[in-house]
Amino acid sequence: MPQPTPRTRPAVALAAALLLSLAACGGKTDAELIASAKAYLAKNDLKAATIDLKSALQKNPQSAEARYLLGKALLDSGDVQGALVELGKARDEHQDDNRVLPLLARAELAAGRAKAVAERYAGVQLTDPKAGAELKALVASAYVALGQIDRCQAMVAAALQLDPNNVDARLLQVRLTAGKGDFDQALAAV
Repeated sequence: MPQPTPRTRPAVALAAALLLSLAACGGKTDAELIASAKAYLAKNDLKAATIDLKSALQKNPQSAEARYLLGKALLDSGDVQGALVELGKARDEHQDDNRVLPLLARAELAAGRAKAVAERYAGVQLTDPKAGAELKALVASAYVALGQIDRCQAMVAAALQLDPNNVDARLLQVRLTAGKGDFDQALAAV
């Protein structure tokens, strides 16, 4: 094999460095990238988590977990449209409805789609009581936005039946109580 000349050494060194960096980038599996993203999410480092999750999806586009986590990270960072896309794809890839539907409803509300949230999720029953309560509280918020206070009250009651400690449902209950003019009871509930 011929030896590099002083003239070709920089090009050979550059090529070797490029090959090493490409090997390092491609080294992590999608599972390792998802685990790394979860660690970043725990530290609330949404940008780093997003990078890892997009890399995981390049390796495995059908990863429901990566799509769900990316949707959550995008929603938390304020990218509602991106979150809607990724959460929809997570559901298409059979992510558990207990996890994805409350986030999807939250993203739709943030996008100003209260009517769609009310129509799409009002009759949905989730198997996890906490997730079900969260979804019902979001539907109740949609009813408030639509001016349908009676339906909101019914949905708040259903949410609190599933999870009496659901904060969103409790806050809506306080708002409804105050809206009726019962400020003492509303303050006591707060």
